[in-house]
Amino acid sequence: AALLHRHASSRSRLLRLLWPRLVILAGSIRPLEGSYTKALEHNYFRNQKTRSRLDEGLDRLAAVGRIDGVCAHVFVHTRLEQLVFLHQNRRFYRLIEEKAAARGLTVTQSYPKLRWHLADSLRRSEMDSHPNAEGHRLFAEALYDGLRRLPPRCWEKRPRSTESRES
Repeated sequence: AALLHRHASSRSRLLRLLWPRLVILAGSIRPLEGSYTKALEHNYFRNQKTRSRLDEGLDRLAAVGRIDGVCAHVFVHTRLEQLVFLHQNRRFYRLIEEKAAARGLTVTQSYPKLRWHLADSLRRSEMDSHPNAEGHRLFAEALYDGLRRLPPRCWEKRPRSTESRES
């Protein structure tokens, strides 16, 4: 964050305008040391313990779906930052989708619904990255669209499995 706002008080309007965009572009191409994206990259692609926890969580969700006789669904909640084609976290979202699909889980990616929106218009404030009302509306639309695309078998009542959730 400090690097992003390094020139926020510069007298040069051009520098104030371009600097954050250049930092974001550079971070999209190669995550910057100490950044949140760099930490995610490490955890998703190099940290076996974290990857195992992701796999275990998806395995548990798939088991719940089987036991309860429902289509378990994964909603990939986009981090509200630069929502352009170079969104830094897309590779993590794809990995989650691939791992979920390999377990027979259906997936909704929220990124396509948010793409090209100004991140500032979707979050509570610069200091609070949680979605505001408009952000929540777009997330809800993304989820609704994803659920509508579920196969018909997902909307049919099925008997509950005798398999235990504990397994």
